[in-house]
Amino acid sequence: ERAGRPIRLKEEDVAALKEMGVIRYASPELVERLPMTFGNKQTTALVRGVAPEYGVMRAETPEVGRFINAEDMGQHRRAVFLGYEVAQKLFGNSPAVGQEIRINGLTFEVVGVMVNKVQMSSYFSPDKYSVFIPYNTVKQVWNQEYLDTLVFQTVNPVMQEEIKRQVRATLAARHGFDPRDERAITFHDSV
Repeated sequence: ERAGRPIRLKEEDVAALKEMGVIRYASPELVERLPMTFGNKQTTALVRGVAPEYGVMRAETPEVGRFINAEDMGQHRRAVFLGYEVAQKLFGNSPAVGQEIRINGLTFEVVGVMVNKVQMSSYFSPDKYSVFIPYNTVKQVWNQEYLDTLVFQTVNPVMQEEIKRQVRATLAARHGFDPRDERAITFHDSV
């Protein structure tokens, strides 16, 4: 394949990484900035469609309630976990868990609210300004075929560089690029 073509990852790539045996957790991430409302309050926030493992990898700790879970995924629930600042804008000091908000016109049940976490770095937007929904409900809210990000955690941080090479080789075989081409896909490593 020609150099410089975009490599667009899909949900199946997450499954391929999980099969490698060196990946502890992996999650797709689909992202869109969307309007949301609760009663007469409204805001716009980054909506992240993710798997439950994302919460473990990215320390999405609830202050109240919980993060999205496997049951939400299995039943394609419209469940939402709110970042701290989004919850403040929509609910103030009122309880949010169990309430329904509308995201892009569709109803979602609030299952949890994040602690007000300090974040030294972020991509797209700090987590407290984001909301998280099951990635398999994203197509109900917006149409997106390709992942914005594929987030994974290795089983052994000491072997991080070797495992990243294996991940690149796996994705290269699936997408037809040279695994030595470090520009084909990029890693943002927090190890």
